[in-house]
Amino acid sequence: MAAPKVTGYVSYMDFGDRPSQIIQLIEDNRQIGSISFTDPALFNATIDMLRNEGPNISWDEGRKRLAFGLEPTGEAES
Repeated sequence: MAAPKVTGYVSYMDFGDRPSQIIQLIEDNRQIGSISFTDPALFNATIDMLRNEGPNISWDEGRKRLAFGLEPTGEAES
């Protein structure tokens, strides 16, 4: 079975007793995964990757892994 494609995300920052950040991964308006962070730097890096990489992003729930599609070497950022 192919891993679901991530077509969007929702992010939350909780400031309660145990501060954390959460990203919910979306495919076709349904949640396909959720990632929790306690390290703000890792949260920010993941948000940056979701914003700037793509559109070929998939989610493997069993491994809790985001996969980004093949990109050619030496690709210039635009």
